[in-house]
Amino acid sequence: MSSNEIVLTEISKDDESACREAVDFVNQHYQSQIPAEVSSLSSGKVVAFWASLKNTNERVGVTGYSPKTKMLAETVKTVVDPAFRGRRIGEKLSQAIEDEVKKRGFT
Repeated sequence: MSSNEIVLTEISKDDESACREAVDFVNQHYQSQIPAEVSSLSSGKVVAFWASLKNTNERVGVTGYSPKTKMLAETVKTVVDPAFRGRRIGEKLSQAIEDEVKKRGFT
């Protein structure tokens, strides 16, 4: 098993505190003219996940997807904690969310 194996944990859209924590993480570590918003998560517009290392449970980032149609979803805001950059975590995190989207029936 790779020491950088990623586990995704869905952030409940019904947990405002968890949504706020994820949004704050994204906005702190990813500067954008279009910042992440709690309402995107709490409305279900974006399904978000914490990403952790499987062997240590350390949180390394956030990712998510936005359902567009019954069969189509778009991945959004994959952000890696700066402390974990340079270890190919972003690549593994991107693959993990692509796999999750497919597992949920999107193409």
